[in-house]
Amino acid sequence: GNLLPLFDTEGICTSMGVCTSSSPLLHATPEGCKACVAALDLVDVVLKSNDLKDLADIAMDELCIVMGGRVDVCQKILRGFIDPIITNVVQLFDPKMLCAQAGACPANQLTAMSLVGSNVFCE
Repeated sequence: GNLLPLFDTEGICTSMGVCTSSSPLLHATPEGCKACVAALDLVDVVLKSNDLKDLADIAMDELCIVMGGRVDVCQKILRGFIDPIITNVVQLFDPKMLCAQAGACPANQLTAMSLVGSNVFCE
């Protein structure tokens, strides 16, 4: 299922005192939108790389060693839970949507960017 509805971004933002429910975190400008999407595209690449899974596997291995007992059983159990969570949550990361929710992108600019692809470095 989709985990996105579980997160009330407006409520979180408001409760932190960062914004009111009607004020975005950023002011939408074409340049700000391109910068936001470009930065989050880089984060997206890192999150979806095998390096993140490898780091999580190393952390799980260390945890199992510290806990003692049968390390191989611990690793299988943790990987059975953690790997699918990482895979599914990382797939939800959407730079354009996050920049729009932060208020960095005017709606018409996101539509134009979607039509030309995700590479914001090319005009």
